[in-house]
Order: sequence, then C-alpha cells, then structure tokens
Amino acid sequence: MIQRLIDLLSSEEVPAPLRALGLSREKMRLLKVEAEKAANMPPRIALIGETGVGKSTTINALFNAGRPVSHTEACTKADAEVRYTGSKGAIDVVDMPGIGEDVEADKAHLDTYRRVLPTVDVILWVLKADNRAMTNIQHVLRELVVEKAIEPRHIVIGLNQVDLVQPGAWNTTINMPSLEQEESINARTRDIEQKLRRVCALPEERVVPYSAIKAYATERLLQAMIDACDRKRQWALFDRADCADFTSLVDPTLLKLAGGN
Repeated sequence: MIQRLIDLLSSEEVPAPLRALGLSREKMRLLKVEAEKAANMPPRIALIGETGVGKSTTINALFNAGRPVSHTEACTKADAEVRYTGSKGAIDVVDMPGIGEDVEADKAHLDTYRRVLPTVDVILWVLKADNRAMTNIQHVLRELVVEKAIEPRHIVIGLNQVDLVQPGAWNTTINMPSLEQEESINARTRDIEQKLRRVCALPEERVVPYSAIKAYATERLLQAMIDACDRKRQWALFDRADCADFTSLVDPTLLKLAGGN
C-alpha cells in the first residue's frame, strides 16, 4: 500500500489524479519524503500477558515473524522491546508482563504500562481462553482509563488457546472447534466482554477468541488490531500482515476432496 503511494509520487510528471487534486511536483516531492519516512516506521505493538499464554506464537501466527518460542519456565520482569522481521517487514513488539503475580510486582508493572502504552499503535492483551480470573485486569484497565494513560479504542483482548476450551473438543480433521466447543467459546467471549465493559468502553469486536498454535481465527485477531490503530497508522499493520494458514492443519484428504482432486 505505502510502496504504491511512493511509486506514484516518484513519477517524473504529476499524474492526472494528483494533478486533479492540485498537487505540484514540489508537493509530490515533499509527500514522497513523508511517505518514505512513514514506510520506515514499523508498527509498534504492546504485547501484554503472563508467561505461557502464547505471546510469541501469536506474533509468529500474525506476521510470520519467526520469533523463537520458549516452553521453559520464565517470567517477564520488565518490558522488553524487540524488532522482529516478518515476511513482509519489521514489527516493533514491546513484550510486557501480565499482572496478578505479586502485589509489589503489579505496582511496578502498572508504572511500566503508564510509560509504554501511550506510545504504541495497538495494545494486544493476550489471555488464556479458559482463564476466568478477570478481577486484576478489570482493576488495571479501570485505573489506566481513568488516568487517561490508555484509550479503550486502542485495546484488543486476545483469547488464545480456544482449542483447549471445555466443554467440547477440537475437531482435528477440519482444524475447527466442534459445535459444543464453539458454544463454549462464544459463551466465554461474551462473559469477558461484559466484564471488561463494566470498567471501560471497549469497542465492539475487540475481544477475539483464537488459537495461535492452530492458526485459527488469526485473521480476525489481526483485523481487530488494525481497527484499534489510528487510521493514519492502520496501513503499517496491514502491510506487514502474513497470517498463518489454518488449512495447513486440515486433514489433507479432506482438502483434496474439497478441491475435487
């Protein structure tokens, strides 16, 4: 998207569509400088969540970023900003700790949230889909919104690991939830939406159930993140998106039948 604009602004002559807008060659040059500057500014994502919720897997599933996934016991004690190179460009990710581990640690984490969150394009708070402990998150969101440290429109709540939600079971043949499990996932999503909207004006479609490891509903998660960005920065996320293909985990025999082979 941005590269097409840069190419258009690089023309020797003013293209007719731009001439109709009253743009001169000098204005085109200045716009090209701004566009190139914007192209070199990767999207900045705050990634919040406790160890084990699948933050690394989520980034990989959204941007094909190739981030190493660790299954060892660990805990993010402070924010760590890392630039990852996805298949379509760089992404700046600020990996931030979740809350609820310790009262004193939570105070330090809140200070980190206040410092970092106003500087990012989008806040992705990842939870395990079967985690029902929402009180700490409610308190933090209420406090940060009241302080105007964050705007609810920039928040996306990702409910990861929906393949483990019960009752119900994951259908490995089609790589989708069973009907019973889908009902459980929908009920869980509604419950979290209701609880979070008691403390902040979270927009519609901002609580997204997905499974990073199954590549399920990652495109829906990405769209929520794009919607949560300021309009002038949405392209940055869109241009770098490269969601994992959930059909890669569908039974190959079924894919052949669907394709008529």
